[in-house]
Amino acid sequence: MTSVADALGLVWPAELRTDRLHLRPVTAEDGPLVRELLTDTRVRAYLGGPASEERVAARLATYPATAGAWTVVRVADHQAVAEAAVAAVDAE
Repeated sequence: MTSVADALGLVWPAELRTDRLHLRPVTAEDGPLVRELLTDTRVRAYLGGPASEERVAARLATYPATAGAWTVVRVADHQAVAEAAVAAVDAE
């Protein structure tokens, strides 16, 4: 069976489009959105709480090389509104 990382490697960078949304790879220009999402208490309520500045910086340093990490853009106004990711998770 192909791993998630191997499968993403075959198609990355990939973009997905619907009538309302455009998912594109995260870029350095998405830094303010990434920071906002990672430090927001409501967004991070079930994910261990807001990320530290060190964690934000580490995450930003991995983009755009992170296969499977997208910025979600609203087509109507071209506004970046979220992040989405596909990644393998340990079952343990």
